[in-house]
Amino acid sequence: MILIADSGSTKTIWYLTNGQEYTIYHTKGYNPFLLSTAEIEGSLKKDLFPQLNISVDQVQQIHFYGAGCGSVETQECVRNLLKKCFSNALVNVHNDLLGTARATCQNNAGLCCILGTGSNACVFDGNQIIDNTVSLGYILGDEGSGANIGKLLIQSFFYKKLPAELTKAFEQKYKLSRGPFLTRLFKGNMPNQYLASFSLFCAEKIEHLFIQELVGQAFDSFIQEHVLPFLKKYPDLVVHFSGSVAYGYQEILRKRLTPYNIRLGKIIKAPFPDLLDYHTTLAGQLK
Repeated sequence: MILIADSGSTKTIWYLTNGQEYTIYHTKGYNPFLLSTAEIEGSLKKDLFPQLNISVDQVQQIHFYGAGCGSVETQECVRNLLKKCFSNALVNVHNDLLGTARATCQNNAGLCCILGTGSNACVFDGNQIIDNTVSLGYILGDEGSGANIGKLLIQSFFYKKLPAELTKAFEQKYKLSRGPFLTRLFKGNMPNQYLASFSLFCAEKIEHLFIQELVGQAFDSFIQEHVLPFLKKYPDLVVHFSGSVAYGYQEILRKRLTPYNIRLGKIIKAPFPDLLDYHTTLAGQLK
């Protein structure tokens, strides 16, 4: 049996498969920059193990694609942890970008972008990532992400730039004041997820032109910082997107891409089931 995981900062989707049939499980996200190894191990045993319909000893392979797993050090950390929990499994740990690349491009070249809680981009040659953007996290980077959109919304609220009708709706929904907000942001857990949670307000009010422009502004930043520089170096690439933000706001995303005559490929909510297709051959085997 094989476990394939797509792990973001917010949630992890697990696929358990024998190459023909599969079962889906959900747990929290396991970004090693945001959770300690003890927290990840504890969640695996508490949240994943009870869901599995087989013994952990029956898992033979694990393909883990994770946010925060872009360096050799973090990959090795997560690999050792998973090996500890699944002692009989061969464990492969990859950056979540590679999962997006394999899901959207399969075996073809492309420019692959993630717009979810965070954001990222890479150039895929059909086999491996050959170039990728510098990820600076939610404070300095993550342009176009849910955290970025949430930050822009919060700024507009506290700077009193929100239209009156949006201000009223925002106050009724969140009852937010500056002091408690900043305390929660800087001293609470998962500040990037906290910021991204406010982007849900934008989804609810997406018909409002102010919200459309705010989301568009976030996408413009991502395009300028991470898409256009790559296309200058690799002008023939098709651009693909994965993530809840890209998928949920795809109409706005398409409009913001149009002026640049970008060759747009897939916009998918998550790497699955396309990533499962990548690993499954016609013979029903896994690679």
